[in-house]
Amino acid sequence: MDVTFLGTGSSIPTKDRSHPSVLLEYEGDSVLFDCGEGTQRQFVLAKKSFMKVSKIFITHWHADHFAGLPTLLHSMHLDRRERAVEIYGPEAKKFVKAMMKIGYGKQSFRIRAIDVPHKGGIKKIFENEKYEVFSCPSSHSVPSVAYLFAERDSWNLDREKLENFGLEGPQLNGIKERGYIKIGKRKLLLKDLARKKGGRRVVYTGDTKKSLQIAKLAEGCNVLIHDSTFLGKEKYDHSSAGDAAAIAKKAGAKLLILTHFSSRYPSSSDHLREAGKVFPSVIAAKDFLSYTIA
Repeated sequence: MDVTFLGTGSSIPTKDRSHPSVLLEYEGDSVLFDCGEGTQRQFVLAKKSFMKVSKIFITHWHADHFAGLPTLLHSMHLDRRERAVEIYGPEAKKFVKAMMKIGYGKQSFRIRAIDVPHKGGIKKIFENEKYEVFSCPSSHSVPSVAYLFAERDSWNLDREKLENFGLEGPQLNGIKERGYIKIGKRKLLLKDLARKKGGRRVVYTGDTKKSLQIAKLAEGCNVLIHDSTFLGKEKYDHSSAGDAAAIAKKAGAKLLILTHFSSRYPSSSDHLREAGKVFPSVIAAKDFLSYTIA
């Protein structure tokens, strides 16, 4: 599971920071969180393939988080894409429909817009046999959400336990699917014969003020990627580095990655210093940073 930061700036880009976009690659699949202006060029510079992207999760419809969509989709068309693309977001159907009316663009593939609830609690918005995606409302000036990418838990059969029960080969067929096997009149559960491996979890907040809802979404996550636009008490519907650290601490996250830095700050060193006082396991994202979640 690899996370690549294609853009780590905020509303006004700088020469070093493009608009927000984060690529997550997992077992041959690629999903994109936000798609700021210039995202397709960032793909090229990062030597990543935007043709592999199956789903795009937009946190909210401020231009710095979605303005790269029309050109990215057009480039997919020019590269003769056939596979459908799903675009998730609050009020996605309305915004995607309006966006597709701009210009004379054509599409060689289907674009599915899926509305994500921006009120209430945590909701599951996608699942397959490998992973699930959840959302919850974030705290911003417009309808907005944060996302959790959650790998499903897995079970690894324990050789020592199997030997203790004299089990091997064909006897074990289907145990992971059923959750048990029968040996004569005895029923053995999967947990008696295997060790559970918790799935990896990544949370991406988009723009948000300090939110206990996001802390709940991020509970025990491997990586929390959090809005850290400002420092100290300067907020304006965003978080400071200290706010992000407080949420990471409350959630029990393993690692906090700060992103979405205001252009007024030439360096992220002060953000790291502020966050580190609250939550030591923290790094600052920069464009093209790639992080592998083991």
